[in-house]
Amino acid sequence: MKTSVVMAVHGNWPVVERALTALRPALGPERELVLVDDASPDGTAERLAEAAPEATLVRNDENIGFGPSCNAGAARAGGENLCFVNSDTLVGEGALDALEAAVGGKTVAAAATLLEEDGRVQESGCAVGREGVTYPLGAGSSVDDPAWAFRREVDYGSAACLLVRRDTFTDAGGFDDGYAPGYYEDADLCLRLEERGLRTVVEPGARAVHLQYGSGSRDRARELVARNRKRFLRRWGDRFDHRPIVVAAHPWPHRQLALRDARTLTRFLVFEDAASARELADRWRGARITLLGVDAGPEIESARPQDVEPWLEERRFHYSAVIAAPDDLRPALERSQPQAVHAYGSGDPGLVAGGIAPAGEEPRG
Repeated sequence: MKTSVVMAVHGNWPVVERALTALRPALGPERELVLVDDASPDGTAERLAEAAPEATLVRNDENIGFGPSCNAGAARAGGENLCFVNSDTLVGEGALDALEAAVGGKTVAAAATLLEEDGRVQESGCAVGREGVTYPLGAGSSVDDPAWAFRREVDYGSAACLLVRRDTFTDAGGFDDGYAPGYYEDADLCLRLEERGLRTVVEPGARAVHLQYGSGSRDRARELVARNRKRFLRRWGDRFDHRPIVVAAHPWPHRQLALRDARTLTRFLVFEDAASARELADRWRGARITLLGVDAGPEIESARPQDVEPWLEERRFHYSAVIAAPDDLRPALERSQPQAVHAYGSGDPGLVAGGIAPAGEEPRG
């Protein structure tokens, strides 16, 4: 069995039914469905048994919350991967395939890009600020915006649709029951994976519509977030004490990019040289590579701005090094990236001589 999809449910059958309908085409011989009814008050458990007779159904005697319910489902699962899906998440076509493909090596968890019902990005991975406030990356953007449409490591991926290798999840102890009934357990899990030298990525090829607060109220969510943020900070506050304070969504592109790349402090901007971009990605595995004009791979940001100079202005002071810059853009680069080292290619000795950390020694944010 390749993947077990685990869905914890607590009432609101109309939304749950939509989630099951969206998920069903992705199931088959290599995937199973494990449903955990968390003491639903409205007869949802009986509807689950009727609507999904092929599923393994776990019934909680009392309402224990999201994390403990997911742990109970994981204990009954037989797949090599666990994909946690919220009961208010509509999994898109091909999403599970993309998540499975994204996991391998040190990448042990992959999150879907979450969308609003109108197709805009709700969340392309999450960043964490100094006070433990979480930030949904790419919120409001087009799903095809190159800034978000590539695979990259994130602080954490939302368990609204998160695939994790089963053995790793078990070894890490699963979700921490202390966050029940919900919020921050997914962030805590991904950071415990990071402690083990493992990666969580967001996979743009996996898309899912998240009917936010479809499984609960906004007011209750705010209450739980405020409570659980204190628990999160007690454990992880030191990890983020160098980060900027995040208080609300930032409309300024350079702040969005700074949060997106807060983990990757070595950043290369490459002009129309896919071979150099791939070599940089292979050598500096902890760096952000942005390639202008052409494509180079799933973990490289590939952008084709119609007008490069305004695009550079939106990313002021962002890059550590600029590779193969055309002469006519030198003045714009001096204005927008005066701190950057200039080099002719990925093997240019001027990179390290100019202060770029040697490959394998990249500073982490």
